[in-house]
Amino acid sequence: MKTKVLVLSHGSLAGALVETVGFIYGGTQGLSFINMPEPFDQIAYEGSIRKIVEENRETGTLILCDLFGGSPFLTCTKILKDHWDDAEVLTGVNLGMLLEIMSGVEELDVKELKKIALNAGKEGVIDIKERLGKR
Repeated sequence: MKTKVLVLSHGSLAGALVETVGFIYGGTQGLSFINMPEPFDQIAYEGSIRKIVEENRETGTLILCDLFGGSPFLTCTKILKDHWDDAEVLTGVNLGMLLEIMSGVEELDVKELKKIALNAGKEGVIDIKERLGKR
């Protein structure tokens, strides 16, 4: 299977998240990452992302970035101009989100995975005291 979900972040967070998914889930089929190394080469970074999106035009690519407005996100906005129908981009990637989408990464299309990721991101932040009813 080619890449269906691409994780991007500042530094090495993307790689650490994907590695942790492999540890917990037992594999990372369909999931890949590109770390943003230091020193940062914008042209090479954009080229790496663009290559993955282009290789996966048929199935589409769900791109999960760490921060809205950060360099990974801004790079994706450039790529989206040429791949509006081939890619989906979300920000705020986290481990819970990645684990939720792994159960459907092989069967579901990118738009369905995006819905799962959005829901997992929204539902994944929990105030434990509120949940337990003790304020």
